[in-house]
Amino acid sequence: MEAPADSQCDITPERRVLVVEDEAIVAMILTAGLQSDGWEVIGPAATLEEAYELLAAETAPDIAILDLNLDGESIYPLASHLEAQAIPFVFYSGYSAPAIEPRFKDVPRINKPARAEVIDAALLRLLTGDREVDR
Repeated sequence: MEAPADSQCDITPERRVLVVEDEAIVAMILTAGLQSDGWEVIGPAATLEEAYELLAAETAPDIAILDLNLDGESIYPLASHLEAQAIPFVFYSGYSAPAIEPRFKDVPRINKPARAEVIDAALLRLLTGDREVDR
């Protein structure tokens, strides 16, 4: 029996995520969790320079997850770049109440540590246009 023409095959579209995280253990755990949930991970990048190099060398990500503070360096220049490229992103922060620049106050934030399924769900919601993220 043939499937109806309008039915969708069980094929998950490629989901590419740029990971920018300076703590090696956190980056490794985050990357493993994302990959197990079917994401193609670009990175992780531990510095802004590495992140820009990845963006220049790779196919553009569908979304990005950004640590707010990269060993004392602000993530905001990269966030501005992603915003200009229309690449959605979330902030991933271990700070209880980080002071976020006013222009990024509406960017979803995920608190560290977060379970892989929470991160996956938050990224999928953002990709579908839902800016609310479980914190």
